[in-house]
Amino acid sequence: MPAATPRLHRLIFIPGIVLGAGLLAAYLLSVAWQAPFPRDVNGYALGRDFLNAWVYGREAWSGEAGRYYDIRLYNQHLAALTGWDYPAQQWSYAPHFMLVMAPFGLMPYLPALALWTALSLLALLVVVPVTADRRFAWPVLVLAPAGVFCWISGQASFLLLALLIGIWRNLDRRPLLAGMLLGLLTVKPQLGLLFPLMLVLTGRWRVVFAAAATTLALAGATALLWGVDLWRLYLTVGAPMQELVLSRPTNVSYAFMPTLYMNARLLGASSGLAYGLQVLAALAAAGAVAWTYRRPRDPLLSYAALMVAGLVATPYLMSYDLLVAVWAVLAVGGGAGRERIVYLLVTLLPLLTLMGGLAGIPGAALVLPALLVFLLRRLAGEAPAETAVRPLRAVSSPGAASG
Repeated sequence: MPAATPRLHRLIFIPGIVLGAGLLAAYLLSVAWQAPFPRDVNGYALGRDFLNAWVYGREAWSGEAGRYYDIRLYNQHLAALTGWDYPAQQWSYAPHFMLVMAPFGLMPYLPALALWTALSLLALLVVVPVTADRRFAWPVLVLAPAGVFCWISGQASFLLLALLIGIWRNLDRRPLLAGMLLGLLTVKPQLGLLFPLMLVLTGRWRVVFAAAATTLALAGATALLWGVDLWRLYLTVGAPMQELVLSRPTNVSYAFMPTLYMNARLLGASSGLAYGLQVLAALAAAGAVAWTYRRPRDPLLSYAALMVAGLVATPYLMSYDLLVAVWAVLAVGGGAGRERIVYLLVTLLPLLTLMGGLAGIPGAALVLPALLVFLLRRLAGEAPAETAVRPLRAVSSPGAASG
């Protein structure tokens, strides 16, 4: 049996919890609590990104699915819906997201937001087995800055992290279920960018089959319900609009995207040069995954490295997506010297990205590669391990003492 997870220095996370809780309190105090759409000081509705998701749910029942991939038409709709001059937003999720959001589209906005948040937190709670250390891990995940940005935006980060943990727990014991969960992750594919490489290297073909079948079933169901033209609109209108976030970055992009691409743009690099640097980072991350899985190693450390490598590889990464890295740090435990400093920076990374982006100071993009390097160093020092997943007690008890 693999050794118990090394003791994690809990004080690493205290600054993040305190700052995150303060940020959340300050934000909630700034909200004008008016029905049906509470409004923050920047003119966005409470749960600003969930507003996009909720409109997906409404459009599932409208008979005109896909019309709001036209960004001009969509922002006109937001202004009419909320009753004020709404800041520009995009409607850029893949069409099969409608399958998820259709039930929420039948509800008023605030109850839908409350139910979405509650179900996301419940899913995260379910996948973490009951252990004494959950009393510590839980406030870290929900109050660390990445979790707070999820609260503020109404994003799916809690639910997506639950999917990732669910995949980890079922990779070998229930491979078909793990593949189905991976198929659901295609609503945000950048979080699973390097999973195919890992699955091929480890020969987990049942997971591959289940993931592919689930993805095709979701795409097929979407086309059957709303027509093939919905996918055409997404590919020709919606996806290119999402690309504009990268090719024409704004202060918001700099402040919420801790990627090598965005830091290079912050320094004045052209889009082509920044993409070139990001491709090199993606190749290095893929190489790290290939090295990790070329032979059996500690399963949990390997999975943490896989997830962090995926974050390093993608040019499109938002602050709330960093919850994945926070869980990786919690899960693998340990941390001493410079590694402890990197753990602290990972927890604070959304705030560092925000401050650096607004001030025009790059550097936030170096934190995730540094975390990946420390994970690889730990893997290099591990004795060969069995390929089966680590017992759930060890997976979810990052603060357990060694032995």
